[in-house]
Amino acid sequence: MGRRIIIVEDFFEDNPAPIEEVLRLLADRGLKAFLASSVFASPSSEDEAALSEEPLPEKRVEAENSAVQTLLRQKTLLENELRQYRTLIENSGDIIYALDFGGNITFISNNLYSLLGFEPEEVIGRNFLDLLPPEEHVEAVTRFARQMQSQTRTPFVTSLQTKDGRRIPVEINGRNYYENNLPVLNIGLVRDITRRQSMETALKVTLEEMRRANTQLEEATRHKSEFLANMSHELRTPLNAIIGFSEILQDQTFGPLNFKQNRYVENILTSGKHLLALVNDVLDLAKVEAGKMELQMDRFAVRDILNDVFGVVAPLASKKNIGLASRLNGLSNISELEIRADRGRLRQILYNLLSNAIKFTPDGGQVEVSVTPTRREGAEWLELGVSDTGIGIRLEDQERIFEEFQMVDSTLSKRQQGTGLGLALSRRLAQLHGGSIQVKSVVGQGSTFTLEIPLEPLSRPQAGSAEALADEAAGSEERLALVIEDEDQSAELLQLYMEGAGYRVVRRNSGEGAVQQARLLKPSVITLDIVLPHKSGWDVLRDLKADPATQDIPVMVVSMLDNYDSSFALGAVACFVKPVRKEALLTKLKELELAAASAEGAEKVVSLGLPMTGQPLHALVIDDNPHDRELIGHALIGAGMQVVTAESGESGWAIAQRNPPDLVVLDLMMPGLDGFAVLRRLRQNLNTLHVPVFVFTAKDLNPTERAALYEAEAVLQKGDAPGQQLLEAVSRLKDEG
Repeated sequence: MGRRIIIVEDFFEDNPAPIEEVLRLLADRGLKAFLASSVFASPSSEDEAALSEEPLPEKRVEAENSAVQTLLRQKTLLENELRQYRTLIENSGDIIYALDFGGNITFISNNLYSLLGFEPEEVIGRNFLDLLPPEEHVEAVTRFARQMQSQTRTPFVTSLQTKDGRRIPVEINGRNYYENNLPVLNIGLVRDITRRQSMETALKVTLEEMRRANTQLEEATRHKSEFLANMSHELRTPLNAIIGFSEILQDQTFGPLNFKQNRYVENILTSGKHLLALVNDVLDLAKVEAGKMELQMDRFAVRDILNDVFGVVAPLASKKNIGLASRLNGLSNISELEIRADRGRLRQILYNLLSNAIKFTPDGGQVEVSVTPTRREGAEWLELGVSDTGIGIRLEDQERIFEEFQMVDSTLSKRQQGTGLGLALSRRLAQLHGGSIQVKSVVGQGSTFTLEIPLEPLSRPQAGSAEALADEAAGSEERLALVIEDEDQSAELLQLYMEGAGYRVVRRNSGEGAVQQARLLKPSVITLDIVLPHKSGWDVLRDLKADPATQDIPVMVVSMLDNYDSSFALGAVACFVKPVRKEALLTKLKELELAAASAEGAEKVVSLGLPMTGQPLHALVIDDNPHDRELIGHALIGAGMQVVTAESGESGWAIAQRNPPDLVVLDLMMPGLDGFAVLRRLRQNLNTLHVPVFVFTAKDLNPTERAALYEAEAVLQKGDAPGQQLLEAVSRLKDEG
């Protein structure tokens, strides 16, 4: 006789439902059981007879009992999952709904009350149009019909009417649910966009104000250019006459002058030349600021330019009994040292530095010029130092003297003629050459101004047309980078970094014409500033990505602000916050080179994004917090993904190497190998180079840390509705992919 199967009612007295479930499960397997109030009860004669009809082997009874227990556990797990899903739904900031294909509401979440004032049971079974203002019914029906016919999310904006008659702007984002390949429900979200619309309205007002301000600024710039052009003619013409006729009088061509007459003519001539120098400086500075200063590049000996300037300033030094000297550092013979630069502008810089040194050095002092060739960042440079034993400059004034119309406030300086434009213009001219001017000074001991300038131009945008540069680029195997940056020092820094990495660099200081130049040059990479004259970097980026000839060129945004989201949304491959770290830039360049190498010869370019294979995505969750791993894993599994978790950076990196996932969710603050290091490794490995990484952290990131995460697809903050944040970020990437 087989073992009796007894179901003890006492065990289920608080929940009788499982008794029927167990009886049904046993009956499905051809087993018979009887109910008993206790385990010691005996079956009735009828039950005894039924049980004795089919004696069961002991092992089979145990197997069936085990199956029953397994089914019960699965049922409990399903109930727990349902409770968790309901908790997620009820705590969502959005209303979650389900409609049948007649537009009737079959489900709606409880937070309906907080938005519209209705309880869910008040609207279940009603048509969704009952919640809309009458005038929006036709448009809503049209939109809903399109949504029902579509297989993708098709959000639309409308208004819902609250119980007390108010109207709230919302965005409805729905998607069809299918059974047996047939749509049966439309399930989606209703999001309150009141705040978003207010912000959009404020943004439109701000943009319109900025547009008007830009128009006014452009108009003012045009007037300024016209004014300067007129002044160039109107001022120089009479000054030319004043200086010319004064020189004739001073030469006494038409008769002798007495002492007073000669002194007066000399004063007129000196003042005229001073005024002409002022006019020239103002006009030159305006040209530089407007980007209209063109350098006439030529190759010449450094010795020649020094002799020219020494010849001009020697009389000035002689009048004050100031000694002039030169010194060579690391150079045995200056006659062989050549430079390629604008001879006139370089002479102008050196004259300004030497004349200032003589001007602000007391009688009997000393002025020395040092010549030092150097090499840095793979380029040959020349340092020309002008040192004096003059009055010196206070530390707080050492940057101010490079601003327009600024002069050191001292007794000696007040006795000297000057406009405060010479140093400002000299630094701008040095920057145009790709160089700079620095100062070191001690009050009462003297100053040293150092001109740093490349012996060969770091880039030669003025050397020929864009077409000529394109031909040169096409005929060269050297990688080409286009740097679009209007700030000379930032452009110079980027250029130095990229040339050190083996790139040839072409610089452009305006957004206008940048796309055309990129189309001609076809560079390997583009760095793009956002704040540019004439055309913003955002507009340039949009145009680059809209043009088939340039849309595949990698663009790295370089900005003063952390415009990560906007940059990636418009198609940039990276976003750096100024000042750009050399290591980060070179790492990204290496990544782009590896990507280009791996794509060479392939039938299509590898795209960054999630695989569109129709198979479940494999997600790797790297987090040292077990609760967070469980929460994130649950959300991803609920979205149909297969999830593997790792409790440390080291184990996560090992898993990623063995079996590269489709996406990675990465915590930052972990012992040992932290999230920053894991991200770097993922991006340096060909197998994980394109795997999307979603950083999920509770850390309050500073700008430097955010800059280090520029290669992540998204940086999410742990907090309210973490699973929803993550799934929305993944969904956005899939939609974009």
